[in-house]
Amino acid sequence: MAKHIFNRYSTTQELTEQFAGKRQGSYTILYAIRKTLPYKNGLYVHFVCQCDCGKKITVIANAFKYLHKCQSCCQKTHNKSYTKLYRSYTCMKERCYYPHNNRYYKYGARGIKICKEWLNDRQTFFNWALKNGYEDGLTIDRIDVNGDYCPENCRWISREKQTKNRTTTFWIEYNGNRMCLADWARKIGINSCTLSARLKKGWSIEQALSTPVRNRKFLKGKEPECQENQHICK
Repeated sequence: MAKHIFNRYSTTQELTEQFAGKRQGSYTILYAIRKTLPYKNGLYVHFVCQCDCGKKITVIANAFKYLHKCQSCCQKTHNKSYTKLYRSYTCMKERCYYPHNNRYYKYGARGIKICKEWLNDRQTFFNWALKNGYEDGLTIDRIDVNGDYCPENCRWISREKQTKNRTTTFWIEYNGNRMCLADWARKIGINSCTLSARLKKGWSIEQALSTPVRNRKFLKGKEPECQENQHICK
């Protein structure tokens, strides 16, 4: 919606004639009123708006341009299972195109993009997802971690499996078996922090995997977690 300028000294009737019928998102202005704000003195122009679903709201005039859809309309558009899928779509866009996102440096800054058919039409993405194994609890994963988000390079998998398909995953190959560090730690029954520390100290893979952990009283049967290496397999 383009920016509309109004005279603050106009009457509510004049404002209603000027703005009634203007739309933003799914909302339409019905009429204008003046009312107080809890944190300011005086009367301020507000618009009484109606959503396409029939719900009415009152919003200060300056905030009308930020309206989109009411929550019930979003649920009707995407239904209950769609809401998580919609969130997955918006998060994917933010990672690729919004520098303020805390994960942008891993995606958009590296040149990772979303294919035009998904970027320009989210319904196309929704249709692809539902036809290609989407379920609540799964996450979108790029088969080639250096490739873009597109039908040929994406799949739906569990978060546990996705952590093994990242550029930071540390893989260990020993006796013909190749697993990430966290899986090796679980297999031999030690803390992943301990295994990571051994390798950083220069231990050989065989020594790091075969040396038992010494019992220490202060551990009380459990090794402390190491924040530095909690995401070693992510």
